[in-house]
Amino acid sequence: MGPDSIFASDGSANEPVRLGAAVSGALPPVALGNRLLFENQTAWITDGTPGGTRSLGVQRGDSLHESFIACGRRQALFDGHDGLLPTSLWISDGTVTGSRRVPSLTIPFPARSGLANLHANAQDFVVFAATHATWGTEPFVHAPGANVLVVGQGCGAGTRTPDLAGDYDPRIGPSLTLPGRSAAGQFAVIFSSPPIPFPETLAPGSPCLLHADRATLMTWPALPITAGGVRPPLAVPQDPVLFGTKLVVQSALGPTDAAFGFDLTNGLFVTLGR
Repeated sequence: MGPDSIFASDGSANEPVRLGAAVSGALPPVALGNRLLFENQTAWITDGTPGGTRSLGVQRGDSLHESFIACGRRQALFDGHDGLLPTSLWISDGTVTGSRRVPSLTIPFPARSGLANLHANAQDFVVFAATHATWGTEPFVHAPGANVLVVGQGCGAGTRTPDLAGDYDPRIGPSLTLPGRSAAGQFAVIFSSPPIPFPETLAPGSPCLLHADRATLMTWPALPITAGGVRPPLAVPQDPVLFGTKLVVQSALGPTDAAFGFDLTNGLFVTLGR
């Protein structure tokens, strides 16, 4: 970002691309998947191309909050207004139609600091202060539903650290994509279980941590590792009962020269949303 414009760069010596939007205000941008939400008097979104850079049409509010607050990888909270109603809490998925005012909630005034005390929980919800027309100023909780949180790190022989990531927040219905990366092994076995309070060592004296429950874990069929990676689409049934389900997902990669014949990725704390 420059003082007057926002630029995109691929990290090489190539000339950065000016995206055609001026930058104003002090709010740091926030990532929504592979897009960037930033302030330019109104809230703007960009995918790194001039054609994909546009205003969401929501005026930034006058609170003292210092940033947009990401909720998972698809949503962000911020204070704003549409020119007609008072400054209130807004939620956006980075699209015009997906940016909406949270009904009945305004930002405390004159303190103008309702979102300054907004905190993101380490798992799947945020807590903030807001004013309700009936209840007055209260603490509120927003749960975006779908969320992925990386826990721990991969473990392999030497300095290998295979990893597992969630491209997008997981929802019921579509398949869940969990790309993995490994410098060794031919096959990946993904397994999951309900969350456990604390990870366990794979074996006494081992530095590798198992984030899933040994007693209840479920495995998927082995998948081939190609070009140093694996990208399994895991089907998630379109069943409303699954909304809010929490799982820990991890992967074993082998055969390798590690002590047990396989490497272990980090874990993913997954919350299924709609």
